[in-house]
Amino acid sequence: MRISLSAFDVDDIENPIIRLYPEVLHRSVGRLLLPGQISLLYGETKAPLTRLAHFITCSIAEKHQVLFLDSSNNYNASLVKRYLERFQNRRDVLENILVGKVLSLSDLVNLTEQVDEIQNLRCIVLDSLSGVLNLSGSPGAIERQRFLFKTLHVMRKLVNLTDIHFVSTSYSTQDWDTGERRPIGGNVLAHNLDSILRVNIIDEKKKILQIEIERSSMPTNHDIFALKSSISGFRTIS
Repeated sequence: MRISLSAFDVDDIENPIIRLYPEVLHRSVGRLLLPGQISLLYGETKAPLTRLAHFITCSIAEKHQVLFLDSSNNYNASLVKRYLERFQNRRDVLENILVGKVLSLSDLVNLTEQVDEIQNLRCIVLDSLSGVLNLSGSPGAIERQRFLFKTLHVMRKLVNLTDIHFVSTSYSTQDWDTGERRPIGGNVLAHNLDSILRVNIIDEKKKILQIEIERSSMPTNHDIFALKSSISGFRTIS
């Protein structure tokens, strides 16, 4: 069950597992990467989601082990290499990045049995959940939604027991009735998340992204942020 941290004193909230740079990226994404929680980055375009997943992975790997789960050949060694250029101990950081392949929801469930063997694991990054769902049955199928519920229940138990963070990317789909964009997975997914962030490209030529915090388990003062994607990571808009 998801419990909002707004019910607790702000001073009791744990620190995020990593500090992201620049500051605008930490305020929009990094501060929500809290121990023992599940978060989602979703949007209409694959590229910014995958870049964020890789950047988060590299940032956490500076000090901790991180498991990157790839469902659609999204892992990009060249992108990782570029993001690691800012580190002096690149070899050590790279060794902290573990890469696994997931082809179905059952793979995710089976993975939880192996996580205990990974020392100093701080985060699991899945790119992408929509890719896993597409390999697990037809959209809207009751069986797939039931298995998604079971998988999220298992992942919730995992993060509660280990205090790691689980973050996933997902594409969005348009609701036929309202026209709104929603993450693939529907209410089953939404009800099991602590934080939901929507990522959109607002200027493709200038590579400017907008990150909107749609749900957060902690108080937020500003829920929409803009930043620029660059070859080496992300930058504040000057």
